[in-house]
Amino acid sequence: ALDSFRIVDTDEYGRKLFIYYANQGALGPINRWAFIIQCSDETYSYFYEDQCCRALTAEQANKLKSEGAKYGEISELLAENDWQMPLDKSKCSRVKITNNPHNHPKEIYELFSFDIETMRYSSGRFRSLFGLCRDSDGNQLYMFVEYDGENYYAIQASIVNNDSIAAQTEINVENIFDEISAFKRANGFGIDKTYTSIGYDSNRKKWLD
Repeated sequence: ALDSFRIVDTDEYGRKLFIYYANQGALGPINRWAFIIQCSDETYSYFYEDQCCRALTAEQANKLKSEGAKYGEISELLAENDWQMPLDKSKCSRVKITNNPHNHPKEIYELFSFDIETMRYSSGRFRSLFGLCRDSDGNQLYMFVEYDGENYYAIQASIVNNDSIAAQTEINVENIFDEISAFKRANGFGIDKTYTSIGYDSNRKKWLD
């Protein structure tokens, strides 16, 4: 199944609250998320980095879909994202809006010692490597996950630059946002808070802007 999203509410300043349904084959058991985007223009979407989303259970996602911002379980997310407060772009990071395909060169899989044909299963567990974003200095943030239908066994974050792994750390799923945020700060990722998706044109052998 492909990733999809559903807008469930909008505040009076134009913020969008939506549910993101991830392809379970990529992210594992946690595959529904509540997101808040502060605003968008013709080029970028603006968001509060590392505090714009929360994982949801299937039941929570259904309630959020029907109740929108009135759903009590997301009150903390709303407060952290200044819901119903005047917009303040100075607090935002931004990601470029694009229709580029979200893919990687085969060298990335080789870098992480993945066999593309057989990487998905190991001892009954599902394994996946996916890119989160690329910063304006060309650093790429990747996540590796290993899991079965219910449990995670490994989550690893890596920063790649110039076809080599510049930094890597293990991530605890219970503190995933705090730990990824600390990892990015410690390694100078996204200093100017401007990002693009990770897209690669295999024919032209170039990263897509």
